[in-house]
Amino acid sequence: MKKMKIILTATTTALLFLGCSSLTNKMSIDQYTSFKGITRSIAQESPAAIPVADPYMIPLKDGQFFDCRAIKSREYVLNGQKYTKFVLNDDKALRCPNVSSFKTDMIWKVKKTSWAVEDEQKYSEFIKKLGYSKCQNLDACLSSEASNMLISEEDMQNMYYSDCADLPYYLRAYFAYKNNLPFSFVSQFVPVPLTELQIATDEKYKQTLLDTKGADGPAAVAKYEANINDNRYSRNGNIPTSRVNVPSSTGVTRSFSRIGLIINDAISSGTFRTLSGDKETGALSDFYSPKINGDYVKSGTPVYGTKGHAAIVYDVKPNGELLIMDGHPGNSISYKGWITDEFVMDRASHGGMFKNFRPLRIESPKFDKKDPSVIISGQTRFATDEELPGYSLEQYDSNNFTQDGKNISLQEWTQLRLSGGKYRIEPMYEIKTATDILCDSAKGRAQDVQDAFDNGVATSEHINVLPDNIFAAVDAWETYSTPSRDLRLRNDAVGIVSLAKTMLERFNNKDPMISYNGQNLKADLVKAFTTAANKCAIIYKNSNAQPVTISLLRFLKRLPFISFDPFMCPEVRWGSTSPTELATCKDGADKKDWQRYTQFLRNNLVKDTTANHGFTLDQLKTMDANKQIDNNPLKINYDIGLLIQGL
Repeated sequence: MKKMKIILTATTTALLFLGCSSLTNKMSIDQYTSFKGITRSIAQESPAAIPVADPYMIPLKDGQFFDCRAIKSREYVLNGQKYTKFVLNDDKALRCPNVSSFKTDMIWKVKKTSWAVEDEQKYSEFIKKLGYSKCQNLDACLSSEASNMLISEEDMQNMYYSDCADLPYYLRAYFAYKNNLPFSFVSQFVPVPLTELQIATDEKYKQTLLDTKGADGPAAVAKYEANINDNRYSRNGNIPTSRVNVPSSTGVTRSFSRIGLIINDAISSGTFRTLSGDKETGALSDFYSPKINGDYVKSGTPVYGTKGHAAIVYDVKPNGELLIMDGHPGNSISYKGWITDEFVMDRASHGGMFKNFRPLRIESPKFDKKDPSVIISGQTRFATDEELPGYSLEQYDSNNFTQDGKNISLQEWTQLRLSGGKYRIEPMYEIKTATDILCDSAKGRAQDVQDAFDNGVATSEHINVLPDNIFAAVDAWETYSTPSRDLRLRNDAVGIVSLAKTMLERFNNKDPMISYNGQNLKADLVKAFTTAANKCAIIYKNSNAQPVTISLLRFLKRLPFISFDPFMCPEVRWGSTSPTELATCKDGADKKDWQRYTQFLRNNLVKDTTANHGFTLDQLKTMDANKQIDNNPLKINYDIGLLIQGL
């Protein structure tokens, strides 16, 4: 296989792609496309964007090209037979002729009018097995008997792709297809209108920008409007306006292959940003807010972080501990516990936290005359909140978050409810778990860095201008950069020390929630961390494809330097400052300057999706010379064991 050739010409397009999925366009299902362009054919590109009539060179929005011939392949074995599939780690590959032709008919035959209790139980088992397999790529997950309990030969002849917002929908749809069940999802939505006060406040702020920004005022206003009009972050939530139903109401044949692509295009974090639906029109959301207990929060329950992230619970332990799986651009999947910086308290209208798929049933079903067991059409009806015994808004009322008359966190309240009140904080276990999660997150990052190298991004020339926001981009940057992931790693590291401090304080205050019978809690916390950390080894491949092993303790010292930039060599991506380790890096002076003058972005510990990052290298150098930015590495001590000892 040839290496993918990334050709760089123009500057990156200033489109907003925040969170983990694209915006939606208002088009019919058969015409549907998105800003990601997954289902768009080359014929739909403007002629000027296509320099050669080569269907294997896919033109991208930022002037680059994706070489379909460079896509690698791997071998799978099912029932003793070998199969070869493409390695699907870039959504652009879905537009390639060689990938799109790699499929069989996946006609969706619905044979049940609704999901039975047994179907929901089986779905939980499906998600649980997938989660515990710790598979790292959705297509690979669904192509392995070790992770997919529904696997069959057709999975060896089709390709599957998802990012974080898609994943709960994609897996639910896949299970429904395999089990002849109905399915439905919102394909279009609009923001809940702003109030008169909100509109007036916006107008006042835009006028302030015009008055204070001078010649840059109109551009500042345009950027502000783009941010406030992004329906993934709508202030008052969203309203469903149309949906895709299986079976259809008209009898149109559905296929999972087509539905999967529509999910890729239509679903975004904004799809989750709705509570119940629209009372005026009666349009219901795909989800309902469940009671927080073991009957309703379980394997398969989606979780929505209103900062723009979605995930799935793959298990709930007896002590109430949540195990979470989430997808990322590039088709990768990671596994963790409670995502502290994402799963936070927010207003109910945003519909954050736990969400279960709303039960549905097919009314007035029409059956296939050739096969009377198959429902070819019908009207999809959803259970209302009032009809659901498991419906509750309790997770949105912070007054509920108490124990023995004291306020507790959302996480503690949740774990108390999920454990039936048995949850207690075991300090060493909590520190070990947090360290293991940090380790797994660092290991998972290795695939993202490797994908950037394997697909030719890391060996290409650097883009001339950074994206308007490093958390918001298109094409290569969206797929292969890691600013959010790296930010989470730094926060998770700092969070272990904060966790230890909180537990020490609560133990000293004789908090009954703390369960500890030892003699020296601080020493035991340090021991729990170092024991877990010493078991963690992170392995990445350098520019010569040689494995390099980094201990977690060594990785922590590199946290201020690890690069989110997909155009950097692997050694720089992993924050190496060792001349010996860097000797294999082939980055030129230009890339070294990009790394040097973007240190201020790596110093940030807050994800700012509104900040302006669209700078050229010359602009960054000028800003650095004028001391407008500080490119000295942030002096944060990530020596967790030492920091805990000093508490």
